[in-house]
Amino acid sequence: MPWREPEQPFSPFSSPLMATARRRPERQRADPTGNRSPHSKRPTGATRAKSGEPLVFSLWMSNNAAVGVLQWEVEFSWTDEQHQSYRQARTFAERELCVPREPLAGAEGWRTRWRQCAHFGIQGLNLPTVYGGMGLDSCTAVHVLEGLGRGCDDNGLLLSLGAQIWSVNAPLLAFGSEPQKSEWLPPLAHGEAVGAFALTEPESGSDAYHLRTRATKETGGYRLEGSKIYITNAPLADLFLVLATTDPKVGYFGLTAFLVDRGRCGLEVGPPLRKMGLETSPMAEVRFEGVWVPADAVVGEVGGGGAVLAHTLEWERGCLLAPALGTMDRLLEDTAVYTRARKQFGRPIVEFEAVGQLLAEMRLRLELSRLMMYHFAWLKGRQSSAAVEASMVKLYVSESLRRISELALHLHGTAGYMRELEFERTWRDAMASSLYSGTTEMQLNLIAESLLRPRATPAAVAKREDCAGAFRVPSPAGHLAGGVAAPHQSPRQSVSREAES
Repeated sequence: MPWREPEQPFSPFSSPLMATARRRPERQRADPTGNRSPHSKRPTGATRAKSGEPLVFSLWMSNNAAVGVLQWEVEFSWTDEQHQSYRQARTFAERELCVPREPLAGAEGWRTRWRQCAHFGIQGLNLPTVYGGMGLDSCTAVHVLEGLGRGCDDNGLLLSLGAQIWSVNAPLLAFGSEPQKSEWLPPLAHGEAVGAFALTEPESGSDAYHLRTRATKETGGYRLEGSKIYITNAPLADLFLVLATTDPKVGYFGLTAFLVDRGRCGLEVGPPLRKMGLETSPMAEVRFEGVWVPADAVVGEVGGGGAVLAHTLEWERGCLLAPALGTMDRLLEDTAVYTRARKQFGRPIVEFEAVGQLLAEMRLRLELSRLMMYHFAWLKGRQSSAAVEASMVKLYVSESLRRISELALHLHGTAGYMRELEFERTWRDAMASSLYSGTTEMQLNLIAESLLRPRATPAAVAKREDCAGAFRVPSPAGHLAGGVAAPHQSPRQSVSREAES
């Protein structure tokens, strides 16, 4: 597909990503005899794995004899269409989204770049076409964002995009009413509106179930009182997805999610916060001083905010750092090129063992990060709950981004410390990745606690999912609304959070 010139604006229905969404041929799998057989023609009696079990045992008939074959459901390859989507996203980012040499002209300059991303289709990756989105599956969406990160060195913009995609779009699509989705998802997908997820409070970071923002029931609606802090996109947000407590005595079941538009009387957004890095990702405090919202502003059900939060954090922790895969790839390639060209003592420095081992560490961290995130996306594509996997992805990818950024700066020597190159800025940006969406320590706690619970058998999993049927999020095929909120989990098991992403 030829690249569109920048002066020809993209639209969600003409972008290269839409072409990918329209063409996705069914994968085929070879049988033991070497014949190609589509899934739809698998012989009767072949067993399928339950959700979350990648290994299946199938019986194929060959020469009138049953042959047992072990088959993996995971695909370690991308289709041509997925490769094309990655390349298109990378090319678009390289041409349009690199860090501007001059400061952006205020809010309008930022919104111009935001709309450029929307015209390409980024904000609508995880939304169905009926709401103006791309309707991409979870694996393809992650690969597109990886391409975006490979071509774009504006890490603040990438964080702001991810904060809306995974923390506003995903829960609104999964839990919102049809009027709510029809009103807000199209402008969010088209770049006409900016969304922010308002969770973190001055006294409630990791302890997300003890919020102090109150929602008091009144005739026809609720009145919100409280404040949120470190809210990404807040200075320019048009819509806030707010978590508040309607009944503080019942913890998980006392949380409720609300949609609050910026024009509500009593909603105040503080000045943009000054940060160590991620300067192009606006962040501010948000105060609710008697903000009245109608009853139809509730997302999901009253008391169902815990399920909304668990669903949101699972997607956010698993996919927010997808662009970082591309960032790490770029840092590794740039550093490898530099160490091959830079000579000391008559030979390239890459030939020194100490330097080569650091490059090997960078490569290893990149590949493991990819496999972990691809696996999470694959699980979500199968509508599987993956809270622990999300924590593992968040932990490892964030720490790898920090380490690779540090090594890239270090191996470039004094030049890497200079502002003219991206390495010192990328290192500063990377430091925040172990803070937002749950700190490294909280992810370690969640992973460790998962090991204290007995491993569920397939029968137990099926029974548990039947019992939690009321909390299952229905997901039409082809878009990212899948997931199961987990009312059986303790607060520390799935929704702890240190800083708002």
